[in-house]
Amino acid sequence: MKTVIFVNGQAQKTVSALDRGLLYGDSLYETVAVMDGKELMLDAHIERLKEGVSLLGFSINIDVLYQDFESMLEQCQSRGKFVVRITLTRGEQSRGYQPIEGQAITRILSLHEWPNYPTDLYDRGMSIGHSHVKYAQQPLLAGIKHGNRLEQVLAAQSVQSGFDDVLMLDTQNNVISTSKGNIFIQLSNEWLTPDLVRCGINGIVRSQLIEYFDNAGIRCKVADISFDELNDRKENITAALCCNSIMGVMPISHLLSQNINSIQISQKLRNELIRLQVIAI
Repeated sequence: MKTVIFVNGQAQKTVSALDRGLLYGDSLYETVAVMDGKELMLDAHIERLKEGVSLLGFSINIDVLYQDFESMLEQCQSRGKFVVRITLTRGEQSRGYQPIEGQAITRILSLHEWPNYPTDLYDRGMSIGHSHVKYAQQPLLAGIKHGNRLEQVLAAQSVQSGFDDVLMLDTQNNVISTSKGNIFIQLSNEWLTPDLVRCGINGIVRSQLIEYFDNAGIRCKVADISFDELNDRKENITAALCCNSIMGVMPISHLLSQNINSIQISQKLRNELIRLQVIAI
């Protein structure tokens, strides 16, 4: 399938070289799964965009994105899984950090083929290494999906042979995520997922898993997870998983030099979220 790109509602592939999203990363984005012509969790993605729009002071009627999305879905002529990325930038302005208020935002929607995740990863689980690249703490930007993702880029470059991804910490050595998605770790009978009030992305699947655990009466704690403390307790890790809107729920089979049996519980959670139309795979 050929990638389809709409800019401000029109089929085209270019934006201005003076666009602030390009010059300063002054942008927001969301990655939405589409299954058989139906978008998954679009409202949740739009709500997170609204948080970013409010924070950055973008001047946009967010409802127009639903119209853009409908136009994009018309391009999905066949059944199957696709990915739509929504990008908002502050648009073309004169150079300098100070933005001009009230000017039109650039809307970019792109339709992509589904990524070719190795199917055996869901059967054997991911092997997670440890990255030296750390998240800078910036509570003002924590949680939203802004366009400055160089920390994950550098972390992804640091993945060594034999590993599928890397664990990322913040500058205070708290566990935050992997380079690809949010992380959940089960210690004995309690799930833990990092508190993201200072950095990191508050993933849509992460939020849905927390809600699912709560509704099912399964203990899940959102808290700071010190790397040193987790390393000291690594023999008590009974399961771990990585998640995002496209990969869904991925089991982690190797973490902190420990082999972990996460396959069965990951499959159960993945099936539940597929049933709830949160993820496609």
